[in-house]
Amino acid sequence: MSTAMSATERARFLQALRDDSEFRNAVRSELLSDELLELPERFAQFAAYVNKFIGEQREFNARTDANFAEQQEFNARTDANFAEQREFNARTDANFAEQREFNARTDANFAEQREFNA
Repeated sequence: MSTAMSATERARFLQALRDDSEFRNAVRSELLSDELLELPERFAQFAAYVNKFIGEQREFNARTDANFAEQQEFNARTDANFAEQREFNARTDANFAEQREFNARTDANFAEQREFNA
């Protein structure tokens, strides 16, 4: 018994595959493993998971960008505060130096007054 198909039978078979979805699905079930038949559905599930993950990642990235921007603003304010503090420290150091000079002059004047009074 020969299982080879004639050219006419092959043409009819291929035409039936194109025209009859039930027949096409039956042939698929015979030719493909369950794993391969489930692949389109599994891929759709995977694609949905990936799309959900991408959406979550974009939201995370947006929050992270906002946090970085907020941190940069905080850093700029902190730098400005430190600069202001350094300026205040310099003025204070100058005031203390001026006070030390005044104290030295006052000490010299008191010493001179003690010598005069003696």
